[in-house]
Amino acid sequence: MRKTLCVFLALVLCLFATGYAEEEATIDVQKLFGKTENGVYENEILGLGFNMDGWETVPDEEVERSYKTANAILPSQLTQYMDASRNITVMDVRQDPDNVNIKLRYLGSIAKKITDTDMEIVVQPALEEILEVFRAGSFVNTEGRIVKTAIEDQEYSGFVIGYEIMGIPLYSRCAMLIRDEYLVTITATSAFEDKTEEFYQHFYHLKDSEE
Repeated sequence: MRKTLCVFLALVLCLFATGYAEEEATIDVQKLFGKTENGVYENEILGLGFNMDGWETVPDEEVERSYKTANAILPSQLTQYMDASRNITVMDVRQDPDNVNIKLRYLGSIAKKITDTDMEIVVQPALEEILEVFRAGSFVNTEGRIVKTAIEDQEYSGFVIGYEIMGIPLYSRCAMLIRDEYLVTITATSAFEDKTEEFYQHFYHLKDSEE
């Protein structure tokens, strides 16, 4: 049960920070999803890589099962967010029972106008909305705070949220950044808060990518 909870709760967390874009994305889908070779995941569009040592990709059927579990035990307000989401999952890996995923939300040309300062402003209402919905539902001891999360020598805006569901304590650390025309949300989930930060050490910047 804990493994299933980690998967679908990690998927839920990034749904609150985005609105709908009117433009449609026109991009090479294969490049958008990146590739996994020789034990590493790399995505040229994001300019990021992830060392897969000790991690495995979450099978599609398990993600589907996690959504069904969510519909059964989560409050309707939260599952409505999940159903309405137009986020794209480009990486979803686990190290039982922990999970790390990357989701994209297409923003179109407006993305190029968003600065690092703007991202700090976006993060606060995203966190507040998550806390409100979690506390109104089946979650207890729900707390969150704004944090910076480092990938190598660069820090990104985001937040950490801790919560319990069905007696199981979990923590999720989200980092949000802009790449090309996309809002990128990286979410690391574990039963231990310090591990969520450690998981970001598996990420690295591609040397020939543009920040």
